[in-house]
Amino acid sequence: LQIGVNADALALELLDFVAETKQAEIALQWTTLEEENHAHFVVEKSVDGYSFAALTTVAAQAKNGARTHYDYVDVKPSSGTNYYRLRLVDQAGRLAYSPVVSVDFRLQDWMVERWIAQNGEIQIQINSPRATPLQIELFNLRGQRLRYVSEWLQLGANSAKISLRDLPRAAYILRL
Repeated sequence: LQIGVNADALALELLDFVAETKQAEIALQWTTLEEENHAHFVVEKSVDGYSFAALTTVAAQAKNGARTHYDYVDVKPSSGTNYYRLRLVDQAGRLAYSPVVSVDFRLQDWMVERWIAQNGEIQIQINSPRATPLQIELFNLRGQRLRYVSEWLQLGANSAKISLRDLPRAAYILRL
C-alpha cells in the first residue's frame, strides 16, 4: 500500500495495519517497508469512526529497504466498536493517513470470584479489570427490592457487602 498526500507521495510503504482484542486490551500492529525521511506515526482512535483523537506518537525507526514492525496496546478500549488509524508524518511535516481498522470490544467489567453469606450479610469478592461502578440489589421472590448498595470498584481485587439483618430466613435473589 503506497500512502500519498495529494500528488506528493510520502516515502513510506505501509504493508499492513491490524487491530485485535487481547484480553482486556486492543493490540495494534503495523509493518512498513520503506521509511525514507519518515519522522513518526500518531496512533489515533475514534468511537464513532469520524472524530479521531491521538493516543500516542511512535517514532519511526527509518530502516530503509527493511521490514519494520511496530506495535501499540490500547489499555483502555471503549466498550463497543473502536476505530483506529495511523497519521504518518515525514521529516518535512507532510502527512497521510492509513486505512481505518476497527475492533468490536466487549468486556465484562468485573467478575465475582466468590461470595460468602455469614453473620447477617453477604460478602462478595470481585475482580475488576478497571475502575467501574457496581450496583448490588437484593430482591425477595415476589420481585420486591429489599436492599440496594452502590459501590465503586477499583482495578484488581475488591470486596462489597450487602446486609441481610432484619430480614426473615428465606430465599432471596441477588443481582449485580
